[in-house]
Amino acid sequence: MKDPNAETWSPLDLDTNAFGQAILVTPLQQVRMVAALGNNGQLMRPYVVEKVCHADNCSTTQPQPQGQPVSPEVAQAIRGMIVKSGNGYVNPVKPDTLWLVPGYAVGAKTGTSQIPDGHGGYSEGTIGSVAGLAPIDSARYAILVKIDYPKDDPFGVNTALPVYRKIVEQLMRYERIAPDPNFVGPDQVPGVAIAAH
Repeated sequence: MKDPNAETWSPLDLDTNAFGQAILVTPLQQVRMVAALGNNGQLMRPYVVEKVCHADNCSTTQPQPQGQPVSPEVAQAIRGMIVKSGNGYVNPVKPDTLWLVPGYAVGAKTGTSQIPDGHGGYSEGTIGSVAGLAPIDSARYAILVKIDYPKDDPFGVNTALPVYRKIVEQLMRYERIAPDPNFVGPDQVPGVAIAAH
């Protein structure tokens, strides 16, 4: 993101930042943000390994809070928004719409990013992505699916979302979480994420 004190900064930068333009984040930063929303706004230290051992002396990593960038109320509101998103796949208010992963209230937000060319502009390709929580309440997983330079379609909804849906389906099965019939739409099979059109 451009420094507001830079000579090239203008109020237009605020507008473009609002929809994600000119903001650079790593995949780890992105999934940490999603995890914080699932953790009522509390940011946690990320770990790659569960424990470190030197011979027989092992130390297990422990959860470590690193701040509260989002209030619990805002985190809850955002979770409510992303469970009702999914570009038409998820909407508990309208019973005739389809659920993202039938049988589960999960949240997802798709994204389509232009790729900087290193010279102040953008290259031809895009990054299709989706970030979300499963299940949306008492989340066990914060998930990011990122597809660089998708070939058939530049948008995250058509490239990364189907992958996300299958990953969540498998994770819910792995966790042995039974599908809830209240989260199944017409012609959907509980616990089975098929491609929606």
